[in-house]
Amino acid sequence: MRTLIELFVQIADAPPRDDLLTFGRSDGRVMSCSTAGFVAGVLAVRRYLQELGLQAGDRVAIWSANRPEWHIADFGCHIAGVVVVPLYATAPLAQVEFVLAHSDAQAVLFAGDAQSAVLQELRKRLPSLRSLMALDDRSATWHERLCDRMSWNPGLPELEDLESVRYLAQTADADALASIVYTSGTTGQPKGVMLTHANICFNLRQCIQRLEFRSVDRALSVLPLAHVFERLLCYGYFASGIAIAYGDPHDLKKLLPLHRPGVMGCVPRILEKILESVHAEIDLQPQPRRRLARWMLSASTRRVMPEGGSHRLSALPGSILAKALLFRRVRSKLAGLEYLVCGGAYLDPAVEAFFRAAGFFFLQGYGLTETSPVIALNRIGPDGLGTVGHPLHGVEVRIDESGQILTRGPHVMKGYFKDPEATAESMRDGWFQTGDLGALDSSGRLQVKGRAKDTIVLSTGKKVSSSHVEQALTHCELIQSAVVLGNHRKFLSAVIVPFWEKIQEFARARNLPPLQAGSDEVHPEIASWISSEIARCCPELAEHERIKRFCLLHEEALLDPEIVTPTQKLRRSAFEAVYKNWIDRMYSDAVPFLIAGRAMSATGGQPKSLQELHK
Repeated sequence: MRTLIELFVQIADAPPRDDLLTFGRSDGRVMSCSTAGFVAGVLAVRRYLQELGLQAGDRVAIWSANRPEWHIADFGCHIAGVVVVPLYATAPLAQVEFVLAHSDAQAVLFAGDAQSAVLQELRKRLPSLRSLMALDDRSATWHERLCDRMSWNPGLPELEDLESVRYLAQTADADALASIVYTSGTTGQPKGVMLTHANICFNLRQCIQRLEFRSVDRALSVLPLAHVFERLLCYGYFASGIAIAYGDPHDLKKLLPLHRPGVMGCVPRILEKILESVHAEIDLQPQPRRRLARWMLSASTRRVMPEGGSHRLSALPGSILAKALLFRRVRSKLAGLEYLVCGGAYLDPAVEAFFRAAGFFFLQGYGLTETSPVIALNRIGPDGLGTVGHPLHGVEVRIDESGQILTRGPHVMKGYFKDPEATAESMRDGWFQTGDLGALDSSGRLQVKGRAKDTIVLSTGKKVSSSHVEQALTHCELIQSAVVLGNHRKFLSAVIVPFWEKIQEFARARNLPPLQAGSDEVHPEIASWISSEIARCCPELAEHERIKRFCLLHEEALLDPEIVTPTQKLRRSAFEAVYKNWIDRMYSDAVPFLIAGRAMSATGGQPKSLQELHK
């Protein structure tokens, strides 16, 4: 397979399915798209783009949540020879305007109420924009509709259209641009990563060799298709003859029993949420059952950890009991899911160990948008826990003198769109600089240790990896997530998102006043308890890596797209700007406090409530 056009032809020629793509509507009905319907939709999008007079290399944006029409639009663009510019469904107006203007997008294929409202406002401000098409059934005078195009009787019979695509697949240039993917921008304005058909198809071929999904009939796509990781996964499903169901990751409880997928791509936060729900259920049990469940969990995860060694035999009874009493319930709730493919951020080995112990086939990979995206990927099997596996065949990886991961090969992007300076800065002697720190173990597997830019330099001159300390903090049962700070300061501090039910349970047991939503006060006894738990759970940290002060933050604040990317990566500089006043307070006041329902806007505007941020 040289190009994504060839992949479309492969889908069209495969044994037809009535349920190639499925999507659960808000009214509870499940809509299915057959292979014939998919092919007809792709050809309709192609005709629409051709009638606009678009030329090879012109840019067309897709802005929609995950749904069958997303892939119909994607393949329609590829066989029309235009370049796909995906937009995150939750992207704010300013980012949408920047991407559409910077990419000189000629058309936008969209679905959704928010998308429609924004585009109606933006279309007059974007001179390069020629036309818009709704992928859903909404109607308006200022855009066309895919459903109308599919019901329209074309001039050329569909069979002739398909034959022309077959010819194109044989002659298309694999080095032509397939997509410009704008990075989600954890460090400033997003950059447009130029990926060719050759980039993506090389990566796809190598990944398929590692992702041997046996007896899987259906996959669930919940990560944003604008993210190249989920996009590549779905190309792999298409190539493997696996049907795809679409949905939102927040609706997993409903989606899993509805579609009963065999495989799902996920980011670590999804897995952490599942594990947190298991712990929450255990905490509700009476003391003897709670103690038994925790022993079973500990024993079963110890057996799969690399350092298990001599403890594996002693952990066997607990592991057997866990499979019979605990993991059977977990697997039942996940409704037949067998394979989990994780990427996008650091994954705690303890979380991976839980899912492996529960009997799931677990694959963890690593890469960046700039590497199409996969650099390394674990094979299915018991080895490699705590690593992201060996580099793909044909991908070179080395670690430089500073510990940074460098890579080169056919997977590396063509460059950043309209930004030759940034392109040159990203390369060193033909090697792409990932910006991530890592190491290769004795077997050649890659371990990712954090971001080079996450290094904090204290005013004492000591250097600290913030991600290393954050990972240590999340081993504390009280802490859901943490943001470690301290650049150019004397010591480290942390903004902590705790498990609130544990805090409130501690307060009730001691008749302490509960934390109030409108107050920033934390009772001294609660603060002292949190401090002692942090110290107890982080014995491996050096003195300069220890947290000297902290404050608490509600989880809802981290829903703000101003401070987190769509894949839940923190925009650290934006976070520090939004919470500057609170961070300064930590360094002037030794008493822990709660960031109570208000966050200062990074633009210097009025404070926003957490409810407004959530909305």
